[in-house]
Order: sequence, then C-alpha cells, then structure tokens
Amino acid sequence: MNLEIKLAAYMISSLVTLVHWRGNLDLAPHFGITLISPISNPPTLVYWRAWSARSAKINTDGCVRGGFAGGGDVIRDHTGRCIRAFSAGYGDIFILEAELRAILQGIELARRMGLVDLWIEIDSTLPFIAFHVVGVRG
Repeated sequence: MNLEIKLAAYMISSLVTLVHWRGNLDLAPHFGITLISPISNPPTLVYWRAWSARSAKINTDGCVRGGFAGGGDVIRDHTGRCIRAFSAGYGDIFILEAELRAILQGIELARRMGLVDLWIEIDSTLPFIAFHVVGVRG
C-alpha cells in the first residue's frame, strides 16, 4: 500500500488527525489530503447566579492521574463566599468513583455544618447519570 493511501486511511479512521499535521500543514496536499479546521464553538458567557439565602452551593471535582485518585469540594454561601473547602486522596480507584466520593463527602460535610438546601455543581456527566440510574433524589 503506498503512503498516500495509508495516510488517507489513517485520516478517515482518525488515527491521524489535524493535530498531527501541526507545523506541517503545507505537506498534506502533497499526499492528496485536504485538511479542514474544526469549527470552534462560540464563547460562552459564564457568570455567578445567586440563589436563596438559606442555600449553599457545592462545587465538586474528582480526578485520577498516574494511578492515584483524589477529589475535593468548595462550599459557598448564597453570596458566593467560600465557607469551607477540602480535598482528599482516594488511592488507586477509577475516575467515576473519585467523582462520586467527592460529591458524597461534600454533601456529608455540608450536612454536618447544618446546611440542607444544597446546590451541587459537577463538571462531569458520569456522576449525574450514575445518581439518576440508581434513583437518588435530593
């Protein structure tokens, strides 16, 4: 199989992508490959949204890197002021478990602080789906 056909096959199967051509974009046409830059998403406006004075917001995250997992939370009052934060190491576990542990530890900490009206923000859809699959409700 000649190089042009092989490169085309790799491009079609996403084994070679636009990123791999970085710095060498002018070479692609010599192999019969037309590169099209992906359309970037428009900017998204991000802002703080106030809620009830009796509520608290928990921003939570879990991560795994190099076989070690950890997670943490920031608990904020209705003005956005940080009232408590924590982080913990979880050892060698999968990312979903790290995300779920961080969420549950944040809820437990908030409850010990007497906070019951909680707004939980996560950056992953996996824990959200996991809670709904098992039927956990607020």
